[in-house]
Amino acid sequence: NIAGGSVRNAIPREAHATLLVKDVAKITACIEQLQAKFQAEYHLAEPNLTVVSEATNSAEKAFTAKATQTALQFLTLLPNGVIRNSDTVKNVVETSLSIGVLSLQNEQLVCTILSRSLVEHGKEEVRSRLNALAQLTGATVEYSGNYPGWEPAPNSEITALTKKIYDEVLGYEAQIKVIHAGLECGLIKEVYPNMDLVSIGPTIRNAHSPDEKVHIPAVQIYWELLTKLLANAPQK
Repeated sequence: NIAGGSVRNAIPREAHATLLVKDVAKITACIEQLQAKFQAEYHLAEPNLTVVSEATNSAEKAFTAKATQTALQFLTLLPNGVIRNSDTVKNVVETSLSIGVLSLQNEQLVCTILSRSLVEHGKEEVRSRLNALAQLTGATVEYSGNYPGWEPAPNSEITALTKKIYDEVLGYEAQIKVIHAGLECGLIKEVYPNMDLVSIGPTIRNAHSPDEKVHIPAVQIYWELLTKLLANAPQK
């Protein structure tokens, strides 16, 4: 068995696999070496990283040697993470994808992947890579729940008004930033292409995880910004 993650729009916190082995001592030593290697390599990004192994009951079924090799080759080649950085916005990811959920369903390995891009061409590039990998490994790909790209418009009227009011609320100059995420703005823009959009919100940490939290003082700031923005936004 192999599994990891719980939802498509979050980077998995943990994953696990059940292995059928002949030499338990050898595989245990290998896992300990891998843990030391991972902890040394990722000690800044993942200070709490652990690799745990424990004995379990023998499984009634197991992957064949060929299926195991195909699955490992597929996962090794499966693109995951940043695909391309933006040329127009400094230090912002343009296109990426993440494996949100990996599971075994009806004796088939199933990956749920979320791709994101500021531009539609970026997602087309991701699809071409996934299609090519599927053809090489005998996998199938299904697409659903598309998030349209939403390109930044820093000189838009609503962005300028939002910044002006934000400066007043904060008491100092606000910074306009682009984040790499899936937002409803792209879906709205697809239906209403001429609508001027801006995305605002309070400070949130560790989104889409059990550690998700909101900075409570930021909620009051956001509320003041929102009400003043609605009061001053021109009607069209």
